[in-house]
Amino acid sequence: WGKVPTVPADFVIDTDKRFGGTVTFFSKLKGYGFVELTEKGVVPENRLFVQWRSIKSADRFPFLMKDMEVEFQIAKWQGAAGKDQVSLRAMDVSLPGGSAVLLQDRVDAEKKAFIGGQEMRDFGIL
Repeated sequence: WGKVPTVPADFVIDTDKRFGGTVTFFSKLKGYGFVELTEKGVVPENRLFVQWRSIKSADRFPFLMKDMEVEFQIAKWQGAAGKDQVSLRAMDVSLPGGSAVLLQDRVDAEKKAFIGGQEMRDFGIL
């Protein structure tokens, strides 16, 4: 999926504006991925890095799924790129309209069999 694009530190971006995009890749195991912006020409390569910490979610391990439509803000990130370069990241990632991304229960229900139902828990009292 390539490296995270960098821009000059003085690159101008509206950090308050909400943008829309589509998840092109997300590794649940590694906790990061990329989102392609719907509005072209805002950032180089029209894609942003997104980390699990930036996802608005109540899931234990927040994640995104490929081809999912999301909404987010763009933030500058000073990392290993050097003092004159920054990367741009998707922050405060939500579903369109601002709703939290809640995928874990749905994915669990599709892939797991729960004896007695998904909402039942065995607390294992001995």
